[in-house]
Amino acid sequence: MQEELRKEAWEELSKMMLSIKRRREISKKIGRDKLLNGAPTEDPARESELRRWVRSEFGEDKIYGIVLNTILRDSLELQGYRPRPAVQSALVDSTGRKNIFANIGEPHFDDADQKIIGIDINKVPIDRYSSPGGSYDVKQGLAEFMSALLGYNVATDEVMFTEGGRFGIYSALLATSRGKSTAFFDPSWPAFEELAWEANARPYKFALKDGTWEIKLPPAIGDIDGSIILNSPSNPTGRIMSPEDLRSLKESMSSRAYLVDDESYRDLVFGEKRVIYPGEIGFERFVCIYSFSKGFGLPGLRIGVAVGDRALISQMERIQQKLLTSPPAYDQALAMELIKHREVLEAHRIESKKKMELAYRVISNNERYEFSRPDGGLYFFIRDRMNASPWVLLMRNGLATAPGTSFGNYPNYFRFTFLLKMADLNEALSILKRS
Repeated sequence: MQEELRKEAWEELSKMMLSIKRRREISKKIGRDKLLNGAPTEDPARESELRRWVRSEFGEDKIYGIVLNTILRDSLELQGYRPRPAVQSALVDSTGRKNIFANIGEPHFDDADQKIIGIDINKVPIDRYSSPGGSYDVKQGLAEFMSALLGYNVATDEVMFTEGGRFGIYSALLATSRGKSTAFFDPSWPAFEELAWEANARPYKFALKDGTWEIKLPPAIGDIDGSIILNSPSNPTGRIMSPEDLRSLKESMSSRAYLVDDESYRDLVFGEKRVIYPGEIGFERFVCIYSFSKGFGLPGLRIGVAVGDRALISQMERIQQKLLTSPPAYDQALAMELIKHREVLEAHRIESKKKMELAYRVISNNERYEFSRPDGGLYFFIRDRMNASPWVLLMRNGLATAPGTSFGNYPNYFRFTFLLKMADLNEALSILKRS
């Protein structure tokens, strides 16, 4: 009996593989036709129709969504689709000259009193595995810190440590959107697209209003069945989502979908606007990701925090345990010491605002540049009125910036990081003035 069933299963697999081969050939022909007719590679409306059909015909089992997303990605790549280029972290010109690196989100604090707390290694339990998201005692302290930071009561089972903010987002996408769809708003951090594909979630991009970066909610937002990713303050625009934006999103998105809110820059806010915790708006299916890389200025520590829906946090802990076991115990212990010093965050916020205002005054005086004053974060997203690829010209003059195409279809934009050491910031501003 088993042999007969195995033979039948083998025959079905053979049919599937032949069908996939034929479909790939058809996809190539469709791609050539799109190219000849100037049609876009992506067709989100058609894909939404396919997704609804798969659910209707085959049910909710995740395997069908995983297969569909795999086939969709393959078809897109056959037709010329390529993910946006990542931001390069180190660039040196052909002569070996060291450039001013204003291209990556690696904050430098030199005026503030940054306290880096040493830990007695003998007091850290590095001779055993840590709990996946932090021990109960660690979580109690972490919940208290996040409650004070967010202005919202966070329970112990609603919070966990992650291996950096990036992995926090990745594990959230694995838990909410594998075999489903996810969406975010351009211009956006390029890792959102990368992480979504790696989690087998089909990413869709919705453009913000050019220049003002106000949110626009298309009807298609309701078709997203996995997650909506937010980033507030935004990388690269520095815009903070308003309560009205969040309420509109809550009303427009599917009840099936989760909100994944990247709040890595929440400590660096420059005006009266504040970052709104989704729980205040009434979201229930959500997770927020916090990072020690930005406000504390410690990107090398690789510690993040996830806080939100307790069932989702539990899923993310299981994913982290499978893939990483846990964040390093020493890093957790160092983070627990750091959170006792919230005055460091305020000192860093003040320094960040001072550098932002200096850079804003200087760059705003150059008529070729157009950009919005950020609500927070550590970037300007700048449009060059005279140059289609401004980052190339700046690189030739010794200033590394991030090309706008890393964040969406913005070829005449570049992202400039103003949170540099003061000497480097002054040199970078001089290059911008004379370029």
